[in-house]
Amino acid sequence: MITFIIIILFIMNIIALFSIVLLYMRQNRLVDMEQKQRKMIAEMEDVISSYLIEMKEENEKFISEIERRKSSGRKQHSDNPAADAAKSNPPHEHEESAVVQEFHYSRKKAAEAYAKNAEAKPQLPKTKKEKEPLHHEVSFAEKVISLKKQGMTVEEIAEKLNTGKTEIELSLKFRQKNQ
Repeated sequence: MITFIIIILFIMNIIALFSIVLLYMRQNRLVDMEQKQRKMIAEMEDVISSYLIEMKEENEKFISEIERRKSSGRKQHSDNPAADAAKSNPPHEHEESAVVQEFHYSRKKAAEAYAKNAEAKPQLPKTKKEKEPLHHEVSFAEKVISLKKQGMTVEEIAEKLNTGKTEIELSLKFRQKNQ
């Protein structure tokens, strides 16, 4: 009878040890998952902060460019005071109107290009056999990946594709996470 109880106790000890090991492994998985999430959150915060810094720099460049144009417009007007007196608009209003006209011109030009592009697109086929694409267009992400595989740096890729470094970095990070 004592041997039977010892065998039962031995089996219960083995089950208890197995349960403890199993719970320990689950706890470690949870801790690992939390660490991965913290790391991912830190990466996301870094990407967003770098994006915001890049936006701030671009805004500062834009503001300095506007100020430079305003000051160059004022210098032109101040060189000829008689012409300035003859005009009813102050120099800064004239410069602002030139910037607005330039904006409308570029907007009009973009609208024309868009209209030409819309006219040039062929109509989509209606049958299933004809729904295959007529030609393969390379997406932005595919271009980025291709250039990265060629050994180009993020800055070089951004310069070549006329986009920001942050956009390239985001595209590469999303690609890494999807694979």
